[in-house]
Amino acid sequence: MQEVQFTRLLDAVCSELTIEAGKKKFSNSKTFEDRVRHAVNDYLRTNIDLSSKEPPIQIDFNSAAQGFPDIPVGKFGIEVKFTEKDTWRSVANSVLESNRVKAVEKVFLVFGNMGATPPEVRWGC
Repeated sequence: MQEVQFTRLLDAVCSELTIEAGKKKFSNSKTFEDRVRHAVNDYLRTNIDLSSKEPPIQIDFNSAAQGFPDIPVGKFGIEVKFTEKDTWRSVANSVLESNRVKAVEKVFLVFGNMGATPPEVRWGC
C-alpha cells in the first residue's frame, strides 16, 4: 500500500467515525480504539485490489497494550488518541522505542474528540 492509498483509508475511516460519534459519542478510549481498528479492517476488506502483488494486510485485534503504534497497518501505523474535552490536545504517555513495531515506517495519528460540538474524528501525521 502506498501512502496516498493509506491517507484515503484514513479519510474514509475518520469520516465514518465522525458520523457515528455524531449519533452516539464513543464512551471511552478503549471503545474508540477498538472501533478504529475495526473500521480500518473493514475498509481494507472492502477495498482490496485483487490484482495487487502485495500480500493482504492483517489487522491484529489482540495487539500489545503498550505497543507503538496502536494499530500497525503494513509499513504504516496508527496511534489512537481520545478526549472527552473540547480540545485537540492530549496528554500522552511516553513511547518506549523497545515497544515500537519494527515494520512500521511512518506513524499517523487518529484523534477522537468527543468534547467538540459536534464530536469529530481527525487524522494527522
